[in-house]
Amino acid sequence: MVRLREDIDYACESSDWFAAVALSDGKIVMVPSSRMVTALLRPGHQTEKIAEIARIANGECHHGGHWVVAWSDGEIHALWRDADGDMQLTNTFPDTWERLSSMHPVDWVEALEACMAEAKARFKELSLKDKHKFMRAQGERRPR
Repeated sequence: MVRLREDIDYACESSDWFAAVALSDGKIVMVPSSRMVTALLRPGHQTEKIAEIARIANGECHHGGHWVVAWSDGEIHALWRDADGDMQLTNTFPDTWERLSSMHPVDWVEALEACMAEAKARFKELSLKDKHKFMRAQGERRPR
């Protein structure tokens, strides 16, 4: 859970956040950045929307990993973590709440698929060699 919080902190630029995390059994749990945020976390539009996005993303376009969807500072953040739990990409949707809240589930799937395609193209462009890659979730350290 510590690494998950670190990944969400990174994606949300260390602002207060709450996130919808899909468990392996398909349940969605809400994870707050701190106890203070827990006190503010009430069922409502933002919590329901990010839970819906997480459910759709992990059902329709998980790509062998899982999506975490967070709300912070009026923005929705999507993080994709591979099967080992290593964060591979993040995307921020800084649009207005009115637009974000009214997006159809199909639009969210398309937006997240576009994020994934862009990340894959970027990784391919970088053409990272195996010696430059490491699996933080499995305890490996960054190569020097």
